[in-house]
Amino acid sequence: MSIGFIQAFAVGERVVGLQCHLETTPTGVAALIAHCGNELTEGRFIQTAAMITADRAHFRMNQQVLKTLLGRLEAKALGSTESAPAPDLPTSC
Repeated sequence: MSIGFIQAFAVGERVVGLQCHLETTPTGVAALIAHCGNELTEGRFIQTAAMITADRAHFRMNQQVLKTLLGRLEAKALGSTESAPAPDLPTSC
């Protein structure tokens, strides 16, 4: 597997690194494209504006993943033994 496909990692049970923005909304993406769309150049790991905005279902899925992730981190920090069920993770962020 190429290093370019790694989107997240964990160190232990309380440290998570993400190479994506699960909190992003359709409105936020539209604003980024409007103001910075010229920076979307062709490249192996760069999506076009059309690809990014084509399907909005991933926004809801990403927000659910974020909610679950933060809930689990909070539970660990508070010493809770209960954990939310694992969500289906997106193939890309």
